[in-house]
Amino acid sequence: MRINKYLASKKYCTRREADEVIKKGKVFINGRVAILGDKITEKDSVEVKWRAKNCRYYAYNKPRGIITHCPLISKMYSLSAGWTKIRSD
Repeated sequence: MRINKYLASKKYCTRREADEVIKKGKVFINGRVAILGDKITEKDSVEVKWRAKNCRYYAYNKPRGIITHCPLISKMYSLSAGWTKIRSD
C-alpha cells in the first residue's frame, strides 16, 4: 500500500494532504524519512510528526423547543418560546 493511501485510511489526513506532509519530510517509515511513492507493509512502523489540529468548539444556549439539527424543522420556531412560525414558500 502506498504511504499516502495508508495515512488517509488511518484518518491522519486526506491523500493530497499526505503528499504535502511527505514532501515536508515529516513522515518516517522505520526511522527513515519517507518519500512520495514509498510502499509499506503491515510490519513497517510509520511515524507522523506534524501539525496538531487547532479546533475551536463553541457552546451556546438556545431557547427551549428550538430544534437545530433538522434542516426542515429549523425553519419553524417554537410557539411556546414566544416565537412565531416562519412561512415556508
